[in-house]
Amino acid sequence: MGMSTHLMLLRDPNTDRHKKMVAAVKALKDAGISDLPEELQKYFGCYEVFEVEEDGCLEIASCSSYGGPQGISGISQYKAEMREGFDIRIKDLPKDVDIIRVFNSY
Repeated sequence: MGMSTHLMLLRDPNTDRHKKMVAAVKALKDAGISDLPEELQKYFGCYEVFEVEEDGCLEIASCSSYGGPQGISGISQYKAEMREGFDIRIKDLPKDVDIIRVFNSY
């Protein structure tokens, strides 16, 4: 059995701005409108609005050591002799990242 390292970029769901953005998407979906306005598209990117972790954080991007960073701004794969992981360039991360979660999965 192998191990993989995962990295997630998360937004805190308890901010006023985030609550308003989620409410706006819910209202549009309830009204049968599937095309989000540009501001909502930029805020959520290509991720589903309701990809929420157990602790309520919204996942805005993720990657694993198997798949690599897959074009996530600010994240690159790190490899050296007997080492493997990620480099995280804080200043290049997507806007509104509140939490960087790194974990191993067996």
